[in-house]
Amino acid sequence: MRGHRRGVATANEYDYHKMWGDLGMGVEAHDGLLGVVGEMHQIMYLTQENRPVSTSYLDGVAANLHSGRIREMVGGRGEGASKKIIGSFYLCVSEEVVTAAGAVEVGLCASAEWAPEKAERYVPHNTCPLIKGFMGFKIGRVCPYIESADLVVGESTCDGKKKAYEQFGKLKPMYIMDVPHVRNDDTKLQWRHEVHTLAARIEEEIGQRL
Repeated sequence: MRGHRRGVATANEYDYHKMWGDLGMGVEAHDGLLGVVGEMHQIMYLTQENRPVSTSYLDGVAANLHSGRIREMVGGRGEGASKKIIGSFYLCVSEEVVTAAGAVEVGLCASAEWAPEKAERYVPHNTCPLIKGFMGFKIGRVCPYIESADLVVGESTCDGKKKAYEQFGKLKPMYIMDVPHVRNDDTKLQWRHEVHTLAARIEEEIGQRL
């Protein structure tokens, strides 16, 4: 994880700091985040006794989450060769629609607390940690998936998210899906309409029809 922490892929000597900077990220803060993540991975996993050798593959995946994977997605963006990136927080967002449009769907950072005091400038102090987490990652500019996304798709699963997305939408292009809170024939039709409307918004973003 050392190469991951300092933002350099030792296998090919590629420095990811320029890529992160070009995405508009807070590179110094991001280095700090990777340092913490690297230490946690070391303590929680690499020190385990009798750890199966095959799990070393996952170490490589973890080491490249913010580096090689991001480079893979945004490479060629300046020449118009890269695919559009659609970010989402919730599994209800229709990955099939995104894939059919020739775009890439990615999950966004929201599972840890980051810059909560800054997040509270946008959402109330008593907002749940999940919501303050994704607000903090965006405000702190430490999530390359958020920063590289061309469009973020949110969902109306709770009142807290509804209000937070109003603020998040001021920082990043957003589309909100209205998720029914009960199951019956009427809400099935409502959800079908939501998926079709999402498809239309993604068509608009991609610039071509599905």
